[in-house]
Amino acid sequence: MTDFFHNTLGVPEAQVAELSQGTINATIGMSGSCYLNLQRRAPYVAWMTVRNMRKPDHTDPTGDRYQRLDGFGEDVWRTPDDSFLTRVGTWEGMLAIDDKVAGAGSTPLRMTDAKVRDTIGFLIDVTRQMQ
Repeated sequence: MTDFFHNTLGVPEAQVAELSQGTINATIGMSGSCYLNLQRRAPYVAWMTVRNMRKPDHTDPTGDRYQRLDGFGEDVWRTPDDSFLTRVGTWEGMLAIDDKVAGAGSTPLRMTDAKVRDTIGFLIDVTRQMQ
């Protein structure tokens, strides 16, 4: 996740703040989360969670908050505040970016259409790997 934020999104200060498994090399069983910040003890700039829902037929997110996006080869939703959700088989992946925190770095993050596509592609790839 840090490589993606450094090299694709252009957020050089992004660093791992917390891992639900404790270490970067831990095995993920049913779920796992990774949180990034820009400096120690600062608010999270992003967080990603992948989890096995144990069944492939979950209901779609509801409400005005979620917008379904087509053309990605998997089910994908986006919220206005740059949270992304995908489902691959029984696995669900969610990646949320805090635009306010991301905009405060030395290289402020601007979510262009290309970066949105890259973010969705990254999330789908990670979720597929988990499946």
